[in-house]
Amino acid sequence: WESPVNGSVSKPAGVVWSGVAVNSGTASFFRYQSPSDDGSASSTSVRIQGKVGLVTDQGSDLALSSLAVASGATLTIDAASATVPSSL
Repeated sequence: WESPVNGSVSKPAGVVWSGVAVNSGTASFFRYQSPSDDGSASSTSVRIQGKVGLVTDQGSDLALSSLAVASGATLTIDAASATVPSSL
């Protein structure tokens, strides 16, 4: 992540974020969570969740070049940002 500006952080433009997809489908949202988080309902687990869109979608929090995800394919995140509200 870049240094925060006005409560927001962004993926550094020159850094490649990629991984191998474990399922197939259409990307619509993302969630950052700790590896030990089982995803069940929680009021204490630290998570960041947001909208996935195409690089051209200004309203997305995480941009991909394609929303189609194929199991076993390498998935590259082109852009990402996160904002923390001034009061929670």
